[in-house]
Amino acid sequence: MIQDVEYLEAQLKVSVKGTPLDRRQGGPHNGGMANKEEKRRLIEGYAASGMTRREYCAKHGIAVSTLDYWRLKRQPKLVRVAVDAQQGGPGFTLTLANGRRIESSWSFAEADLARLIRAVEA
Repeated sequence: MIQDVEYLEAQLKVSVKGTPLDRRQGGPHNGGMANKEEKRRLIEGYAASGMTRREYCAKHGIAVSTLDYWRLKRQPKLVRVAVDAQQGGPGFTLTLANGRRIESSWSFAEADLARLIRAVEA
């Protein structure tokens, strides 16, 4: 693909620099498809960049919808857990996949706790 782009630039006297066609700037190299490592790097780079999704995607030559899809696919899935009998009084501590913790001294019915977990993970 890079050879085709270079040929077009030379023959038509146009430049694709800074456009999604410019794969020489670190974008995906295998026909536009990014490998897992490249996806991970781009997702983590976006999270640390402080840029908007649109700005980051324009800079790296990917569609905003592609970045959103990759980020969605990397989100942790909910897992079934067993609830032990309460020890030491009412309440619970819930540690989420992203490291956040929810602590409560309230007692919850199982269905209410499941709703809380779904709301927090959304």
